[in-house]
Amino acid sequence: MGKTISILTLVFIFLLTGLILAACIDVATITRWTRVDSHAIMVYKDTNPVALIKIPSCNILAKSVIQFSNDTVCDGDTVTVDGESCDVSKVDKFLSSKQ
Repeated sequence: MGKTISILTLVFIFLLTGLILAACIDVATITRWTRVDSHAIMVYKDTNPVALIKIPSCNILAKSVIQFSNDTVCDGDTVTVDGESCDVSKVDKFLSSKQ
C-alpha cells in the first residue's frame, strides 16, 4: 500500500511540474513571424524575438497563413496553418522577452 501511494505521489508531482513549466506566450502582442524550418517559426514583438514555436504536425512554408485561436499559445495548444489544425509541441520562450 505504501509503495502504491509513493508511486502515485511521484506521478502527481511529475504531472504538476510539467504544467508549471509549460511555456506560454502572449500572441496578442506578436507583430510578425518568420519560418525557421518546415516545422518551426520565430515570433517577434516589433524587432525583438519573443519565442520559437515548434509545430511538428504541419508543414510551414514562407508564405503560410498562421492563425492563433487564443491570445496565448502554450505547449500542447493548437494553431491553424494554411487552414489545417496543428499541434504545438513546444514553445521556447526567450528570457529577454517580457511576455
